[in-house]
Amino acid sequence: MKALLKAKPAPGLVLRDLPNPRVQNPDDVLFKVGYCAICVGETKVYDWNEWAASDKTLQIPTVLGHEAAGVVMEVGPGVTQFKPGDRIVNDPLIYCGHCRQCREGFTNMCENREIYGKRRGAFAEYAVLPERVICRLNDKLSLEEGAVLENLGIAVHSVECAPHDPGDWAVIL
Repeated sequence: MKALLKAKPAPGLVLRDLPNPRVQNPDDVLFKVGYCAICVGETKVYDWNEWAASDKTLQIPTVLGHEAAGVVMEVGPGVTQFKPGDRIVNDPLIYCGHCRQCREGFTNMCENREIYGKRRGAFAEYAVLPERVICRLNDKLSLEEGAVLENLGIAVHSVECAPHDPGDWAVIL
């Protein structure tokens, strides 16, 4: 399969042929990537700026891309919520589901979290993720729209958290 690879700690990405990822764990979901959004973090890694160079969790070489939408191709034997042909989007934070934070519902603060895109990401034709970080995409939305839902969710959550009253001014950048 074709994938955009961060091959070395320097500016740029390279297009490479890589082996297709495979279902290896009971909860794995293999999907064909339809669209993958580009996040500011990926632009920093692409440019290889000071922020990227100081990120000790980034393992190079790697395939970036953590905001994807696609179609399920294969599922592991433990997967119960998805089947081939389902349209899906992903949570970019891969939480363990077992630590104290996860058990209390704070998966965003998982003690063992991985960021999808620092492990093999979705700037590729296919990707694999655990079932727990995948959501079904509403049939009314396109895969292209699905790929930006995570960013939209952050924006909506920010507005909901900000103190505001009817008639207040807002700045939209």
